Amino acid sequence: MNRAMKRALASVAVGVPVALGLGTIWAHAAVSEEASAGKNLEKNAVGLLQQRCQACHSLGRVFNRLDDDRTKWGRTLTKMRAYGAFLTNQEAELLETYLAERAKQQAFDAPIRASGRFGKDMIWTADELGRSISAIDLGHGAVTGTITGIHNPHNITMSPDGERIFVTDTGREEILVFGTVNGGLIGRFKADLNPMHVFVSPNQKYVLVTNSNSDSVTVHDYLTFARIATFPVGGLPHGLTITPDGRFVYAAGQLTDDVTVIDLEKLKVVQRIHTGQIPVVPAASSSNRFVVVSVLKTSEIWKIDVATQRVVGTVKVQGFPGQVGVSPDSRWVVSGNQITNNVSVIDATTMAVVATIDTGKWAHGVGFTPDSKNAIISNEEDSTISVIDLLKRKVVRSIRTGLGPNGIVGGYPVAMPYTCGPRQPLKP
Repeated sequence: MNRAMKRALASVAVGVPVALGLGTIWAHAAVSEEASAGKNLEKNAVGLLQQRCQACHSLGRVFNRLDDDRTKWGRTLTKMRAYGAFLTNQEAELLETYLAERAKQQAFDAPIRASGRFGKDMIWTADELGRSISAIDLGHGAVTGTITGIHNPHNITMSPDGERIFVTDTGREEILVFGTVNGGLIGRFKADLNPMHVFVSPNQKYVLVTNSNSDSVTVHDYLTFARIATFPVGGLPHGLTITPDGRFVYAAGQLTDDVTVIDLEKLKVVQRIHTGQIPVVPAASSSNRFVVVSVLKTSEIWKIDVATQRVVGTVKVQGFPGQVGVSPDSRWVVSGNQITNNVSVIDATTMAVVATIDTGKWAHGVGFTPDSKNAIISNEEDSTISVIDLLKRKVVRSIRTGLGPNGIVGGYPVAMPYTCGPRQPLKP
């Protein structure tokens, strides 16, 4: 029995029977101390996962991560405990041991393939559980194209001209670049450890990436993908945004409860803005006047004035907000409230909630149509997107995607989210 296994088993025994139908990763040959220890480790670890993790999300999101080593699982468990998962140090060590061992004994090695119909006028989702990207025709209300073979697609964004989509693959720790016309792979490049969100500057000069396990933002050349700069930011950075004038970058540091501001013209960090507990994703308004930030632990949305770099408003929302977005007309702020399966629609001027709208399960990603009439939400746990009429304040369409959609981005001219700045309204 190895030392880590002995230490983990000695620390906790939850005694919950394993009944998930997940199969076992341990050999069932002759009973030995090693085999017995493996069975006990799995029983105890899966029991903990059932008790402490499944309250918020499915275990599929845990077992889907087949590339994570002990270091990555350690950082993930630190994040989950900060989110509110009740785990002692000993229990976290047990899970770290089990999950890292499980990952080593499984492999995912599929080639990247694109099939179906693609185009600029699509909605795109990064499907974490499906290890795929879905291209969705909003008019037909269905997925028409699929790109498969991605280890752990997390976040997705589009170039302002609508020609390319960029996807963070946290499994292989790289960014994949695809063409929107045919779904073909254009290129791939490494950033730092565990890249989470990716963003393209409005002038299409830079590609920026938050690297969770490196506590950094890396800046890359849009055409060559060569690294131009690396900036230290707050602990466990997740989302980022760029003001439409291309001047400032905002990156959320989850473990340091702050947002780092980078001057993209001078290529230097200029500010650290304190927020509530665990800021997740910032989003810039097309007016260039403010940035909003989803704050998970306290279920709030914070508003930062771009001119002064000061917090000028906060509002309480529901259920651990994931992503947040600002409508292209800068009138509405929408947050995806994960554990309450709904969204909050907020007046961007007064920072008051004007509506709470039920969506699918685990509402997370946020996008908009360019006329600001609709918000588009990815629902991770039921593998759908919800199309919300912001005037009627109700869901008008639900569309199935690949499994576990996380990031979402809309294509010009049908649906362009806040991440790509303002666009002209659709013609009737």
